[in-house]
Amino acid sequence: MLEHLPCIRIDPAPLRPQPISRDMEERALRFELERQACQSLRQVLQLKLQQRRSREELINQGIMPRKYTAFYSREK
Repeated sequence: MLEHLPCIRIDPAPLRPQPISRDMEERALRFELERQACQSLRQVLQLKLQQRRSREELINQGIMPRKYTAFYSREK
């Protein structure tokens, strides 16, 4: 149809992504980064819980006084 107009050319430029899809990509990337951060914090917490000392160990090392043990045992 436009063949007879030599001054007009149609450039078959690649379609650009719509702003909605770009926003979705950014959200997906942000979600992935937050997920990785959460997983890392969970691993750190798990390690700290594994390394936690018992109440008896704290008393034996002099970190926790013995007089509080009666209070803690009554509470349970």
